[in-house]
Amino acid sequence: MSGGSAIDTLVTGLIDEQDLAPIQESLAESGVLLAPASDVEEAAGKSATVVLLDADCYPWREAVTQIRNLKPWVRVILVTRYVDARMWVEALNGGAYDLVSKPFHARELRSVVLGALDARAKMPSSRTPVNMALSS
Repeated sequence: MSGGSAIDTLVTGLIDEQDLAPIQESLAESGVLLAPASDVEEAAGKSATVVLLDADCYPWREAVTQIRNLKPWVRVILVTRYVDARMWVEALNGGAYDLVSKPFHARELRSVVLGALDARAKMPSSRTPVNMALSS
């Protein structure tokens, strides 16, 4: 990612309202716009390549699966108060890119989001899942 001062990257968020403004401010410092979404379909329908998902407010297993089924290239980052090793492993095995625990530190959240954006930028430009492309 370029890291310029202009807002140049979109991240979608299914985030609790009380956490929305601090997350938006933190990401804006790195040129990332957090666009709130009201449901999984709206989040997946936006042009974002990263979705922040509040696992305390949404059924995260189903949401991650649904987002990844709709757009396999999207990176889903869970934000939760209740993270432990078991949840971490389950989430990563279930298709999440990473987890950030609440209360989060702005620098940590930015680092995870920028890492997800960077990983997505390094993927082939085709939005065809690799396994489908290889089977053709």
